[in-house]
Amino acid sequence: MNYSESALIEVAEMYFKQGLSQKFIAKQLNLSCPTLSRMIRKIRELEIVEITIRRPEAKNAYLLELVKNLKSKLKLKEVMVAPQSSIGLLRKNMGKICAEWLSGKVKQKTILGLAGGRSVASMTEFAERAHYPIEVVSLMGGINSVNYNIHSDMAVWNVSRQIGAVSHIIHSPAILADKNDVTTMKKNPVVSQVLSLLDKIDLAIVGIGSLYTGDSLLLQSDLLNGDDIDFLKREEYIGEMCGRFFNRKGRELGGSIAERTVAITLKQLRKIPLVCLMTSGPEKVEGIRIAARAGFFNVLITGEETAKTLLE
Repeated sequence: MNYSESALIEVAEMYFKQGLSQKFIAKQLNLSCPTLSRMIRKIRELEIVEITIRRPEAKNAYLLELVKNLKSKLKLKEVMVAPQSSIGLLRKNMGKICAEWLSGKVKQKTILGLAGGRSVASMTEFAERAHYPIEVVSLMGGINSVNYNIHSDMAVWNVSRQIGAVSHIIHSPAILADKNDVTTMKKNPVVSQVLSLLDKIDLAIVGIGSLYTGDSLLLQSDLLNGDDIDFLKREEYIGEMCGRFFNRKGRELGGSIAERTVAITLKQLRKIPLVCLMTSGPEKVEGIRIAARAGFFNVLITGEETAKTLLE
């Protein structure tokens, strides 16, 4: 039986690259298991997939070289690179690396700041119980009820529960409808008490967002209106950290959005001794480079492919 090239490539991607089981692929593509087996044999015959076997020590040496070069190029204190894999597994590996890094940094009375995002949320299940009393603080208000488990307040709650820390959550949306609402919100003693901790944070773990990708939490939240989007485009917006936007020059954007935002500022973020950025993906590369030059973070955890692209 003849199979189209596109069908064979789709199967090759799922089976050889993503590591999905034949049973799962057959179900997803509505194929019988014998048909799928024949397609995999055809893929091998046509040499569509090229398999390279690396000894673990060679792979480790390669990643160590990536780390060394990236640390030097971006002028960072620390860099950690997870081996490339499917996006779900990559985030999980990055989360494990971050949790291990965090356990070595926590000291007596450490105040840890956490932003939201899928990458930051990925480390919560691996966080180990702290040997010292520490506090964990939200770096920004909430987004919405969609994907709530990856928002800043849930990251704070989950990590605090895992490591036995005191949690401080900003009980406010990240972006309000009017700047006067921010003034009122900051008068709330519960919110103001948390905001007062933002200048006392010892280390922070953050992500970086892009409005030009379909998975942007801020776009899904409807917190930004049409005028906001137009403003960001005019100002050459390139990235977002903790709900704060910056442009291609590494300058934090002001305007109405900033006035309506309840979150740490990038100026405050820059003053934190250790800021770990967890992120991966080709759409984040330019934002990572600019944020590094601007000094918004000094520790990076990313994936192998992103690391390679950053060095180009």
